[in-house]
Amino acid sequence: MIKKYFKYTFLIVLLMAANPYISLSSDDHMIIDRVVAVVNGVPVVRSEFLKNYEKIKERSPSITKAEALQSVINRMLVYQEAKEMRLDETNPDNMIKEYFDIKVESGIIIREEEIQDFYNKNSKEFGGKEYMAVHDEIERYLYELNKNKKIKELINTLRMQSDIRVRLED
Repeated sequence: MIKKYFKYTFLIVLLMAANPYISLSSDDHMIIDRVVAVVNGVPVVRSEFLKNYEKIKERSPSITKAEALQSVINRMLVYQEAKEMRLDETNPDNMIKEYFDIKVESGIIIREEEIQDFYNKNSKEFGGKEYMAVHDEIERYLYELNKNKKIKELINTLRMQSDIRVRLED
């Protein structure tokens, strides 16, 4: 009896050691899930990724699984960085927004010369409208352009400083 119990316990431990995708839940049912990525030691399991993928696919129907996984990884990197900054937010979405406010948006300044220069180079695009009539629209456009550029640079920096392993297979 004891040998039989030991034999089965040993097999379960061996299986779990050989396959990191198997774990026991709190109610002792075996759960099998595959890790599709590891971001700084934090696993992204397939089932959670697929839930996120479906949400992302609703907003961007042409996105591939690989692109969606990169998006999930980027979000995890920003969230991890925001947690390191000890931002005072309990909601992850708000924490990420606050992080971007601090790291990206607070450093964007659009000078009047930039707006004027953009107008002069693209005046035909504004259908003959006067500078002051399109000033705010140009400023918003330049702001978003700079914001997107800074976010991309920030993500690239975070990726270079991180340990990311992808194991996505269809």
